[in-house]
Amino acid sequence: MILIAHLTDCHVTIPGRQIFGVIDTAARLTMAVRFLNGLTRRPDLVVLTGDLVDRGLPEEYANLRAILAGLEIPFYLVPGNHDRRDALREAFPDHRYLPRSGFLNWAVESEHGRFIGLDSVIPGHPDGEICAERAAWLDDQLSARPGLPTFLFMHHPPFLTGVEALDELACGGADRLAAVIRRHPQVEGLFCGHHHQPFVTQWAGVLAVMAPATAQQMVAGFAAAAEPQWNMEPPACMLHRWRRSSGLVTRVATVEPVPGPYFFGTVIDGDKVNAAA
Repeated sequence: MILIAHLTDCHVTIPGRQIFGVIDTAARLTMAVRFLNGLTRRPDLVVLTGDLVDRGLPEEYANLRAILAGLEIPFYLVPGNHDRRDALREAFPDHRYLPRSGFLNWAVESEHGRFIGLDSVIPGHPDGEICAERAAWLDDQLSARPGLPTFLFMHHPPFLTGVEALDELACGGADRLAAVIRRHPQVEGLFCGHHHQPFVTQWAGVLAVMAPATAQQMVAGFAAAAEPQWNMEPPACMLHRWRRSSGLVTRVATVEPVPGPYFFGTVIDGDKVNAAA
């Protein structure tokens, strides 16, 4: 079994700064770190799919690094449109999988599977792109290891959600990317972020999953205002479980501390928790 924790859109700021004056993104990511460390069955790895920090500042990456130092699980970083490639490289020089120049595409593997991060960033733009160069790199990587189950991570979703304001920020070159994925049946899933709310669809023959943010969440639904609207839902992540016998199963997990767990037969305020509940 492979268990992957998927975090996205952390938007970590410099210490003491809150987004919109009310959202402490560093504290929310710290909650996620504690949540993952506390799981009975810890994930095999954690992948963070972009917008790791809010403004791409070195001080923000230093704060991000300090928070992630508490994560007791191997983790891997994918850039988003709020990130700056060089600042990210400089903040994590020990992350040898990150190329020292050019796009931050990477591939790592374990005995159970292969994990690929794809850089979809267009510097200075909120939308993304998989250009011919990045598509060719991915095609080469997939061709090199056709026998290993492979999981693909990127920031910008290549699929449409039906929410017009979000779809304007989708990933260009989606047809190019889909053609590569369809040529390689070992790709088990594609995981992304960017929209601060979860979406799941079947795309290019694989399960494609957009995770909610650890930072603020976008107002959910299939209709959106001309400008994004945010709310204070708890920070959340995705847990993706893959088994050769059953394939990919994915779920949303809120990371805010809550009471529990409770077991059948537990009495709470005079009421017994039972199977009917």
